[in-house]
Amino acid sequence: MVKSLSVVEVIDRQSKLYSVASSLPRAVPDSDTPARFIGGSGEHLVTAALGGVIQPMDSNVRGLTINPAFEVYVNGPPGRGRQHREDEIERCTAWTTTTDAAGRQVATPFGAGVQADGKPDSVVMDSEILWDAWHFSLCDDACTIHTHIINKTVSNGAPARVTRGGLELPTVTLPSDDSNKGLAPFVIATRYPGGAAVLLTALGRTQPDPIGWVEPKAHVNLTVPAASASALSGAELPVVGILGRFASVTLHFAAAPTNADQAREVKARDMVGEPSSFERLAAPEAVWLDAATLRLDGAALARAGTAAKSRADDVSAPGVVLQLG
Repeated sequence: MVKSLSVVEVIDRQSKLYSVASSLPRAVPDSDTPARFIGGSGEHLVTAALGGVIQPMDSNVRGLTINPAFEVYVNGPPGRGRQHREDEIERCTAWTTTTDAAGRQVATPFGAGVQADGKPDSVVMDSEILWDAWHFSLCDDACTIHTHIINKTVSNGAPARVTRGGLELPTVTLPSDDSNKGLAPFVIATRYPGGAAVLLTALGRTQPDPIGWVEPKAHVNLTVPAASASALSGAELPVVGILGRFASVTLHFAAAPTNADQAREVKARDMVGEPSSFERLAAPEAVWLDAATLRLDGAALARAGTAAKSRADDVSAPGVVLQLG
């Protein structure tokens, strides 16, 4: 894997692995958990976004003097700040231990193939391909010499949108201004078995200088199907996690809350925050357009999703857990 293009490569590889394996029989007979977990150390946000098992490295080189020739190899393209994204790893890990109102963990990683309900895994990949690219210098990657890419621009593509777990592809609309430099984010949405939890993730893009690494903010609309009664355990709406940077997020819940007044209260906290650290989001940051449609402001999600930031220089993507009603 070429590190400068790791996001697009991991999206392409892992989404295809889940798709190819979607109908494979369960590896462990009579088990509640398929054995075909897909993990990776290359891009934890992508792996977590697809419901996989992250395998982060155990250290970084922050604070060491780096020869400028190796800057891209160490920190990624300009703007990436690879050595200053530890909070992302903590958020991905914390998300897997998120509990519902009954105290049950609802977002544990789940394997590929036929699921516990006996149905094949549902993986939908967008027909639209987004292309990332980087122009490589000698020391930008360990593979530049043997792959003959020195002073060459390499492009890799992946589906613009991917969903897993029975979700329709979200709609992604760019703001009318040019703040995204014409780039749309990669967007992944995963619904966990039974539907008790949903995770929506926006991922950044890489382009040759002078753009480098950017995290485009888009307006994203996602329809959340009704969950099984047993999965919700008495709750009206699933637990929702949102990772990444957005202009806005609109959630359409297929099962309208039976108590509209209660559901209109929206709270959010950093995924790594204390369970008691929820902050209330009110209009215009959170607006119920109707009894089943919630619009969230991207700036409010970014603020709540970095409230437990560990260091002033950490540039990790925000991550929030929503509490609805």
